Amino acid sequence: MLLEFTIVGRPLVQKNNLEIRKKRKKGGGYVSFIDHSSKMKKRRDDISVEIYKKYKKEGYKDPIDYFIEVDFVCYVEKRGEPDVDNLPSIFLDAMQGIKQTIKGTTKKIRLAQTLVDDKLVRKISVTKIVKGDKEYHGEPRAEITIRDYC
Repeated sequence: MLLEFTIVGRPLVQKNNLEIRKKRKKGGGYVSFIDHSSKMKKRRDDISVEIYKKYKKEGYKDPIDYFIEVDFVCYVEKRGEPDVDNLPSIFLDAMQGIKQTIKGTTKKIRLAQTLVDDKLVRKISVTKIVKGDKEYHGEPRAEITIRDYC
């Protein structure tokens, strides 16, 4: 298998997009917790659908459930951010699909799932190209290549 696609737009880093939320407890009161920002979740869900559509267009039906290797080439505008090790997380999480609770139950399903679990990624390479580098051309984006792991 070989799948190549481009996700247009500034690569977001999940780690840097957190916010404190409050959740109502049974019996009253609230509990605070840290969660990803709504903007980041929306972007991740959009990426999930985009990857899923490209995956289906290539003729694949079932989510990837075998070992793979993934190459990321991320084109970013600012030299200092984001850290190269944080770049692939949003894309790997997006490939695992959109978690949705079935109404009236606590059961969750995944929509637009391309990858069963990111634990199946055995090899990964990440290249960060910053605006101003001779290799940089076009707009901010991520070019992603997925191959069978050999």
